[in-house]
Amino acid sequence: MPHSKSPPIPNSIRSRHRPLLHQSTNPPVHQPTLPLPVFEGGRNRANLEAAEACYDQSLASYRGAVLAAFRDVEDSLSDLATLASQSEAVNRALVSARDTASLASERYQKGLSNYLDVVDAQRVALQAERRQAQLAGQRAVSTILLAKALGGGWEHPQTFQRPASM
Repeated sequence: MPHSKSPPIPNSIRSRHRPLLHQSTNPPVHQPTLPLPVFEGGRNRANLEAAEACYDQSLASYRGAVLAAFRDVEDSLSDLATLASQSEAVNRALVSARDTASLASERYQKGLSNYLDVVDAQRVALQAERRQAQLAGQRAVSTILLAKALGGGWEHPQTFQRPASM
């Protein structure tokens, strides 16, 4: 049966799908397409909310780290100030204890006091020296903690090396 061309009947399958039926005769046309997520079931919104939650968590973590760093710096500076004032007091006490030990030794040599006074004065002077050494160690530790809180490290500095002469 020969195929005859009949006029299209409105609202028929043939009239609605005519472009599909005759697509092989037309060359393919490449047009840019924009994929639109019409029915994603809320997946994009959920992904956006998850990304925002991740961002909020990262921001909170960053703020916490910054606040901890500021607290560490403030603590180190406060410790250094306290240790400096304690060192000044211990230095004054040490000078006084050494003077007292010297006077006790002179009094003993002149026969004005017993040797127990000399030993006691030397003990007080040695205690002041020990306290001074302890404070120096604590100041060193606090200085290291301050450098660490400020982001410093203890790497060896790279020294400049001269290139070999030609």
